[in-house]
Amino acid sequence: MAKGGTKSEAKEAAKERKEERKEKREELTAKLDALLDAVAAGQPTGEFVKVDAEEAKAALARGDIKPLDDAISAAEAATSGQRLRVTLMKDAAGSYVYVFLFLRPDGRYVDVVVDASDDTILLTRER
Repeated sequence: MAKGGTKSEAKEAAKERKEERKEKREELTAKLDALLDAVAAGQPTGEFVKVDAEEAKAALARGDIKPLDDAISAAEAATSGQRLRVTLMKDAAGSYVYVFLFLRPDGRYVDVVVDASDDTILLTRER
């Protein structure tokens, strides 16, 4: 019986962690939408700050972020066009995101936001 209870508890804990990550990602996505609005309007970016090279190296060494090449692959899979810019940013809670700007063949700009910790596409938006 104790074994079954332990497995059940482990499954429940894993389920709770998954739900917490989902909620955190939803909150982050709402913040990112506001970030992209601010960037497009030339306004301050609110909670997000640009990460400098030293902090990026330290975050990579700690395992907080994946390598940029991985994020590029994820972003390029999400849209077509020429990659114009990528910026690593961090919010007040310590979440890192790569923010890409692409120019599609049809002349439209596309923002792609990638979770720097796992290369998940968080937001894709045309301008």
